[in-house]
Amino acid sequence: MRRKAFTWWQAVLILVGLAIIAAVIFPFFGRARENEHPSSCQSNLKQIGLGIKQYVQDYDEKYPLVNSGQQGWMDIIMPYLRSTQTFQCPSDKTGSVAGTTDFFYNARLAGQKEDKLIYISNTIMNGDGAGDSPTNASLATFPAGWATDYNSPAWRHLEGANYSFADRHVKWLKPTAVTNAKANDSVNTFAPW
Repeated sequence: MRRKAFTWWQAVLILVGLAIIAAVIFPFFGRARENEHPSSCQSNLKQIGLGIKQYVQDYDEKYPLVNSGQQGWMDIIMPYLRSTQTFQCPSDKTGSVAGTTDFFYNARLAGQKEDKLIYISNTIMNGDGAGDSPTNASLATFPAGWATDYNSPAWRHLEGANYSFADRHVKWLKPTAVTNAKANDSVNTFAPW
């Protein structure tokens, strides 16, 4: 028995069906790619945290300054890291410019002795910051506008951002989970004491 060929309208229906399936599935692929970046970003923050820890051990248990002469905190800890790419977040859409960072440093830690921190596991040390910032990019408080600005770094990774803490652990947090309040054992804060 001889088969009939598809008519043109059957071919159109098949193409429309495939287009609908693609429209439903492709956003999931885009989100899956974004899911890979937070782990790369977290790995970079972990390396930065370890670099700062090594610096603290070498310099009388004090955190690096935001600026020291012509150098920013990034330049100061660079000898403890393997690559300048560590300072770039793969999800940052501005690209990567040599000698810049996509992360901020908690300015309230600068020059402080580590043993003065009361809630070390809740004190933010670094986090997702503005793309291609200078080597001294720092924040003393969480910017109020970031909590509601979906284009801010606080929303870079699936409606949240990555932060490294003074005890060197790294965690993803929603913008509402970060505060400037006095440190205690249940808040993620910029205030070290």
